[in-house]
Amino acid sequence: MKITVWVIGNSKQDMVMAQQHINREGSMRAVCLLSRDALLAQIALLQEEEEGSQKHPSLLLLDFAMYEKEKEYLSILQCQTLAGVPLFFVTDCKTRQQDELCYDLGATVVLQKPFSKADLVRMEKAACQYDRTRMYERTLQKQTQQLQMARQIRQLNEQLENRNALLHRIFGKYFSDEVVKVILEDPQGAALGGEKKAVTVLLADLRGFTSLSERMSADAVIDILNCYLGEMTELIRRRRGTVIEFMGDAILAVFGAPVMLASSEETAVITAIEMQNHMDAICAYCASKGYPAIEMGIGIHTGEVFLGNIGSENRMQYNVIGHAVNLCSRIESYSVGGQILVSQDTLRGIPNTVRWDKELEISMKGIRSPFRVYEVLSIVTDRIYEHRQKACGRMTRAENLCLPVRILKDKRVLDEVVMRKVLAYSGDAILFERTQHGEELQLYQNIEIAGLVSQEQTRYATADYVYAKVVEMTEEGILARITYLPQNFWEQYGGNEA
Repeated sequence: MKITVWVIGNSKQDMVMAQQHINREGSMRAVCLLSRDALLAQIALLQEEEEGSQKHPSLLLLDFAMYEKEKEYLSILQCQTLAGVPLFFVTDCKTRQQDELCYDLGATVVLQKPFSKADLVRMEKAACQYDRTRMYERTLQKQTQQLQMARQIRQLNEQLENRNALLHRIFGKYFSDEVVKVILEDPQGAALGGEKKAVTVLLADLRGFTSLSERMSADAVIDILNCYLGEMTELIRRRRGTVIEFMGDAILAVFGAPVMLASSEETAVITAIEMQNHMDAICAYCASKGYPAIEMGIGIHTGEVFLGNIGSENRMQYNVIGHAVNLCSRIESYSVGGQILVSQDTLRGIPNTVRWDKELEISMKGIRSPFRVYEVLSIVTDRIYEHRQKACGRMTRAENLCLPVRILKDKRVLDEVVMRKVLAYSGDAILFERTQHGEELQLYQNIEIAGLVSQEQTRYATADYVYAKVVEMTEEGILARITYLPQNFWEQYGGNEA
């Protein structure tokens, strides 16, 4: 690539001679500019060209006679576009005084017409030195820009890593690592929408916790919930389940999405057994803090659901909806503390042996025929997972004891109060006498029970209520499993809670 030299003067003859000398060497190319307008036009073209253009001069030759005639030429050559380009003055006759003036004006070299071979070598060396310097500056600028970009990229990466770490910490409290990866790394992970998929739904809920929480401080309630939800969530995560949401003291989780499992049904049942067995540790924690013991019921069902990001563009939630979720909720509502109720659809998908205790036929809204569920006790895979059921306390026989009972329907307390005779009671259950006339209690009904001072009196002895579920109809009587029992409730009748 030839070196470009601008020759600026007002004598055509001198310009032609200078061009011939410069071009003769072959390494340089002379551009002659005979007027101020020509010089300004050339500079304007440079400003439009990209950096590093071949039109950019590597050397400026200014005829001193032209400078003396119009000194504005020097200020034009000192513009930002030509900054740093070496400037040679050319004179007809060199004198010491003239040389000093030229150097004071910024000249790099002062040459005398006509050019000698040494003068041309000096031009070429100066121009080459300038090109090398300019190339080095461009390299430094490029490297500086790259460094700035690298710093910005590093800062963005650090921000992204911090953001992802925060999201991992947040999501990781509820989801397994695989689920977090799907949500954060899937290009569609943050988009609204989802998919229809067969999963196993698990719903766990504490029994009588609403009534219990009304009699405890806010700090104690939060402490119990944090312990319970934290421990149960960890058990679900270990089995690669997805905690969809906490609904008060209830946990909604799914198995089989977004992480595929060999048998979502089997994994859900194993997890439920581990959760129920772990309630001993939760109750031990409660006892250490002086809190009452708590119990949990679990319902499991398998079916198709719509699963994905549901909500609006401003707020969305990874959620699951569908008939299978509603059925699971209904199944769970029939469970009592310590129970695991599993639908027939879930049992069909378990390849290994499942042992269950009771088969229940329950009625559900929207389903004509009774719905079968099973109380699971154990499952055998590579090992045995067995539900360590809590033994019911010894029942105390009741003498001449009647308690006012009201039916609960969809968590609403019906107004009608019926006095029902109690045959026996414990901290876990109540055995009512079967009536020969009048409205009989129905299997799986939820009931509310208030205490009386004696059979003859009709006013309540306490503002506390016992909550229970009818679980068995026998010839001896109607057995109701207690879901919430106020402290010292039975002491007024001479019994105890154990």
